[in-house]
Amino acid sequence: GTEGDLFKLNLEFFENNGTTIKATGWAFFEGMESKDTRIELVLIKAGTKNAIKLRTQKVNRPDVTDYFKSEKNLDNSGFTSEINVSDLQSGNYKLGVLLINNQLKKEGIFLTDREINK
Repeated sequence: GTEGDLFKLNLEFFENNGTTIKATGWAFFEGMESKDTRIELVLIKAGTKNAIKLRTQKVNRPDVTDYFKSEKNLDNSGFTSEINVSDLQSGNYKLGVLLINNQLKKEGIFLTDREINK
């Protein structure tokens, strides 16, 4: 579920081959331009509040703006991330998507149903 400010999200691709994890998709705060919003994928270790931030790149996604027929520019809503599983400590993790927009003081996190066990 989502905590904080609500946003739309789609995790389009997720792969864990035992060595690396790849995830791509898009996310944006509703009714807002996406250019000033930071998107970070995080892993939350089970039983803790510890969030490990993953290196996440923004991806240009004009198709998202088109799909939602949005008057707001959502082109900067795409993300992609790839991490090396060997860098993780043993445990169970859930993949989360964190959105932060400092200009508008908005922040939200969504925990996906994707789990990583190491």
